[in-house]
Amino acid sequence: MKFSLDLGGSTIDLFYIKNKKKEFRSVESKLFNKNIKNFKEISEISKLKIILEKLEVFTLIDTTEIHTLVITGGFSNTHQNARDTTIFIQNIQFTIKIVSEFIAIGKGAEICSKNTSGIAVSLGTGTAMVLFNANKKQYEHIKGTGLGGGTFIGLSKALLNISNFKEISTLALRGTKNDIDLSIGEIAGGNIGLLPSSATASNFAKYSNKTKKSDIALGISTLIAESITALAIEKCLRYKQTQIVFGGKFSKLSILQKHVKATTKLFNITAIFPINSEYITAIGAYES
Repeated sequence: MKFSLDLGGSTIDLFYIKNKKKEFRSVESKLFNKNIKNFKEISEISKLKIILEKLEVFTLIDTTEIHTLVITGGFSNTHQNARDTTIFIQNIQFTIKIVSEFIAIGKGAEICSKNTSGIAVSLGTGTAMVLFNANKKQYEHIKGTGLGGGTFIGLSKALLNISNFKEISTLALRGTKNDIDLSIGEIAGGNIGLLPSSATASNFAKYSNKTKKSDIALGISTLIAESITALAIEKCLRYKQTQIVFGGKFSKLSILQKHVKATTKLFNITAIFPINSEYITAIGAYES
């Protein structure tokens, strides 16, 4: 049986196919010491064993067979083991294959969107951007930013004393953008080029000690969404692409999707949030 494991900064994701059905499982990364350096030391294999136990992998497999475990994540780009490695966990044989996170992101975007080329944006704890072209077998890391889901949670905890993703998201949906952000129209009196008067001129410019929590939550969301989108659009224009495929856990935030789509539309660029976008990296690793 084959599995892929994405060792992300916020979550660890498992992907596999059983009875022709795609299956996913996730656990929080903070539960583990997941920075696996190699698969030659017992202590390192023990880390992997704990993760697989938490994901209940051993309940899925035939102990007499050889299984394949494809592993990706931030560590994978500088991993010591370039070749496939065979290890035993609980007397079960696994063939370990390491796939670069950037290849996994690009391949996952290609598979999930069914597009042969574009810019893949992985919205995880931070954000990575990958230029992918299936015909050229090109999966190139072209940009990154520290803005992402970690920023969303961190700022919300600092400003709102809330760290629950769903709670912050629900709160943001009740916010009013004009009560937290300064628009272009308020400064320039109208549109500027392609940008409408309603576009943001300055995030959080209207913040005061009287600002509602819902507006702060919305402000955090738009600050991150608009900044990442601006970077992605710049890469589309530079590499002559018209499709941006978003993935990662943060891509499921509805308020983020709304602002991303509104911004990309101004530049005739299509923002795609495919089914299973939160598992795009694990899916890409599986198919690499």
